[in-house]
Amino acid sequence: MSFDKKISKLFVIYLTIALVLASLLLISSEKVEAGYYKDKEVDRDQYDCYSIYASKEDKISIKFTVKKGSNADLYIISSGQFKRYKSNESFTASFSRENTSSVNEKWDYPDDQRYYIVVDNRDNVHSSDAEPTGDIVYDLEYDENWEELEEFLGYAIAIVAVCCVGIIIVIVVIIWLIVRQKKPSTVVVPTQPYYPPPQPYYPPPRGPPGYQPPPQGYRPLQQYQQPMPPTPGPDERDHGEQSRERPPQEPEY
Repeated sequence: MSFDKKISKLFVIYLTIALVLASLLLISSEKVEAGYYKDKEVDRDQYDCYSIYASKEDKISIKFTVKKGSNADLYIISSGQFKRYKSNESFTASFSRENTSSVNEKWDYPDDQRYYIVVDNRDNVHSSDAEPTGDIVYDLEYDENWEELEEFLGYAIAIVAVCCVGIIIVIVVIIWLIVRQKKPSTVVVPTQPYYPPPQPYYPPPRGPPGYQPPPQGYRPLQQYQQPMPPTPGPDERDHGEQSRERPPQEPEY
């Protein structure tokens, strides 16, 4: 497998991990449908209910306050028990706070199913419930337990950040390889070996003993100068013309 294919494979792996973690974050953020209700009113002998869903051992924070009217009952009831509650039959609540005006607690989900938060302002089958005296006005807020969620998000964000850095590094390496492949290669032209110019030939010396030959590269002066005519003698300087015109004499016997 070539290096480019290995880099592409790592890029796909990093991208897949990042997408999976992002999907897990979205799923975890939607496990509990958070709600906030302010100044809600419930008539006497009536109730309000809110549907929630989460996984086992998830936690939910609940804040409930009666702002006007008498005490009320707050329940968290499973889907099967909620049907019994609506029919005014005997029911079992997974979370129960009866005859109260304020609740601020956390609750763990016992299993994976849909539950209902019930604000009760009626006289139900429980003997310990609140006796309604009129309409009530309340505030209700419920959401996930953010302490554990923040811890999970911290780890998930750290992993996603590492994956993103890895993806960026892989992209930079791929771009560098592409640019390197497109760059023209330099052609190296072989150079000819250097040979020094030929030196003039000089014959071996034939002088007397102790004669030193001239240095390498020496050439006699006659090679650079024109030969000069011989210098005339005194007789030739004074009687040059006459001496040259005197006819030859015959030898005496």
